[in-house]
Amino acid sequence: MRLATISDLKCGECALGKLCLPVGVNPAQMASLEEIVDAGRVFHEGERVYSEGQNF
Repeated sequence: MRLATISDLKCGECALGKLCLPVGVNPAQMASLEEIVDAGRVFHEGERVYSEGQNF
């Protein structure tokens, strides 16, 4: 089984898409969104994303 890479990640295929994407996003809007969204960093299971007192 191949794990997803950052370049494989797409907003329209994300399991959280229904929570963070507005209702009614059409395919052209989705393509525009995916061009500007930068995945940046992949977090691994158990890894802390933020610690108390840490700056954003």
